[in-house]
Amino acid sequence: PEVTFIAVLKRHNTRFYPLTSRDGDRTGNCVPGTVIDRSVTLAPYFDFYLFSHAAIQGTSRPTHYVVLHNDVGFTADELQQLTYSLCFTYAICTRSVSLVPPVYYAHRVADRARCHLVEMGTEFDDASTSMSEYYTAGTAVGSRAATDASGATKLIKINTRLDTTMYFM
Repeated sequence: PEVTFIAVLKRHNTRFYPLTSRDGDRTGNCVPGTVIDRSVTLAPYFDFYLFSHAAIQGTSRPTHYVVLHNDVGFTADELQQLTYSLCFTYAICTRSVSLVPPVYYAHRVADRARCHLVEMGTEFDDASTSMSEYYTAGTAVGSRAATDASGATKLIKINTRLDTTMYFM
């Protein structure tokens, strides 16, 4: 099958501002749908910055999309329009969001997965470790993990009726 892989980068320090106040929104930020794909992008890559949402407060930060592999053969305009359109499909928000929903969903699923792991064999950074200790109600994280090849000694079971739903929303 033909696939397209895109890296989505949100944590960067790149900011853009409209040239005149008429070109911006009421907060002085770039209007939603603004795409920057020339001059400041990475020369050897197919990448772009997209302002897909209106900032409620402060300076809006665009999302940086880097196309890693494009079997489908999307043109730059097609991929930018698809990405912007997807930002309106997030299930729990009535406005456009800053990241494409598959990225939001993956983040929420990973966060929920931590809730289902009672003991974990891999070390996380301090924030994740404290969160896993919260979910394990004070049990020693990784105490039996050295002998457990799967990395998890117990899993919390969910009701089978939830298997095909997006209950993590």
